[in-house]
Amino acid sequence: MRLDKYLKEAKIIKRRVIAQQLAKGGRILRNNISLKPSSNVKVGDVLEIYYGNKYLKVEVTGEKDYILLEKSVKRRIESEEYHRESRG
Repeated sequence: MRLDKYLKEAKIIKRRVIAQQLAKGGRILRNNISLKPSSNVKVGDVLEIYYGNKYLKVEVTGEKDYILLEKSVKRRIESEEYHRESRG
């Protein structure tokens, strides 16, 4: 199955167009190699997805199924410190 279609069908990314943009931008990796939207995805593949300030690492287990291996969110430390200082 195509990468962009899989990400949408598995509900990892809401829209196929967004999945295409991420892939074209080199933000979806398999074995540290960026994938094209038309790349084939098969059971057993481990995908790394960088989406905004989020990072997901998933293992493909079926056409619409996956296992979430890792998830993290980068925090904007500068903005948090600014808000703390401005509150007093």
